[in-house]
Amino acid sequence: MSTVDSRCYYSRQTSPLPPELWGRVIQCLSNKDTRSFFSACRFFHDLAFPALFSHVVLRFGLWRADDEKNHADDDLEDSDQPDYGRTFQVVLGTEHKHEVAQNHMRTCEMLYCILHTPGFARVVRKLSVHAYILEDREGTFELYALREALLVMKNITSFHWDGRRPLPSAFVLDALAESSGHILRDLSLPYDNVTDSCLTKFTRLQTLALHRPNQYGVDVYTGGSDSVYISEVVKANQDTLKSLSLYGNAAWKCPVGSLLHLQELELILPVSGADFALILTQCADLRYLTLNISLGFNIELIDVLESHSAALPHLTAFKLLNANIPERLAASLATFLQNKKSLRMLDLACKTDHGGGVALPLLEVLPQLPALDVLGLTRVMSGDEMEGAEIDLLGRYIPECVSALMLRLDVERERTCSKWIDLVAKLPALRYLHILDSEICDGLKTQLRENLPRLRSLELLGFGPYVRWVERGDSERDMVRLGDAWRFRKVRFCTAEDFGCHADWEWLFRHHALGALVSRSFPSPRRSKLISPIGTPVRFGNIV
Repeated sequence: MSTVDSRCYYSRQTSPLPPELWGRVIQCLSNKDTRSFFSACRFFHDLAFPALFSHVVLRFGLWRADDEKNHADDDLEDSDQPDYGRTFQVVLGTEHKHEVAQNHMRTCEMLYCILHTPGFARVVRKLSVHAYILEDREGTFELYALREALLVMKNITSFHWDGRRPLPSAFVLDALAESSGHILRDLSLPYDNVTDSCLTKFTRLQTLALHRPNQYGVDVYTGGSDSVYISEVVKANQDTLKSLSLYGNAAWKCPVGSLLHLQELELILPVSGADFALILTQCADLRYLTLNISLGFNIELIDVLESHSAALPHLTAFKLLNANIPERLAASLATFLQNKKSLRMLDLACKTDHGGGVALPLLEVLPQLPALDVLGLTRVMSGDEMEGAEIDLLGRYIPECVSALMLRLDVERERTCSKWIDLVAKLPALRYLHILDSEICDGLKTQLRENLPRLRSLELLGFGPYVRWVERGDSERDMVRLGDAWRFRKVRFCTAEDFGCHADWEWLFRHHALGALVSRSFPSPRRSKLISPIGTPVRFGNIV
């Protein structure tokens, strides 16, 4: 008997820990350690199996870092109007064609395994689909195979669909509703009028996210007839719905009574602020608020925030994306924020109307927020003297207690890099630092790596799309180094589990991944092989 088998046999026969406690231990392990458990012996294999396969990712086609570049323009600054139907033409090289074939084979094997292994189908709790078929076809085979698999998976509580090639068909959602509709809690889909009529079949949702429409003329932006279906699904889930993410004016078509229990609301590209005041005053349970108002309608919405500055007294997180804010409106927004004593997370991805970063009134409000722990700011510097002054300004107002910090900035001169290092080194609780930029000078990257020992609490470091864990030894004398960079696919589809189960960090990076990825051209991501329940190389679980 091998050493590993002996240990497993011993623990199974004489260990004081029952399988239930071993299960709790496995839940605390990383994916890498869970896979090691899975491969050690039969005893640990059976224990790790449900945790390892609770989240299955199916890949239709091939997602690439540049695949969504055109679609990302809607959510980036300086967008003038929504872009409904642009397509991206892809010319595949030999390597990409091989990866497409591998993805197709592995997805087929995974679906086959689900269909013919009832024990496997039962442990799947979350199903994610990445739909990026590059060929000129509709994905009929993939959709029908998925339908058959859904019918045997009876315990799906979370279903996410990313990409639009193909879109989820009505019969796929019908199968999901038939098999797991009674327990489904989390639903994330691209909005499409082909599937909208299916949404009301889900009546116990806690989280609903409907992504950007992809058809020219879809009037969900302006609150037309397409928004009626969204209103109906919100009403059908009003007793359980806690988190809602909608595009355009769809939220204004939902009766306020159906939103009263919301704790999180994301309004992406609203064309007007029609009923925003009503939501602020009536939705007292709201804790997380995200506004993406890059279409130039920010004046109306921010004026509403100022006129209702006492609303949402228990607000925990506020994210403002892509807005150009005049000084007057910056003061208005600061008035709204300064009374939020429970605000732990703040992400101001906005600029002043003259192209600068976060306006001074918004910086001045930061020390007035005693609970602030997670912070994102935008600063745009130009020239040595101005850049140095901006660094001093940020150092004056960023609270020392922040544990996660995201900075969107342009560092134009290497001679100021040491001042940036000094700024972050003065934050003793900083565990996650992410710098998003249009062009970071190499000097800043180099100095941050060289000064990692000064950043004693730092655990995760990001430069644009390059995200790495900080690896430390057991003693202070041990070398501090950066781990391997996350694959770009992992950056694009990251979850709280990828951030070490730090949901606050995932919230801070949310809505920024795509912008970071499309800002440059990247090499193709690496591939890895893992072992499926039937011994076939596949990609699975929370592994991306």
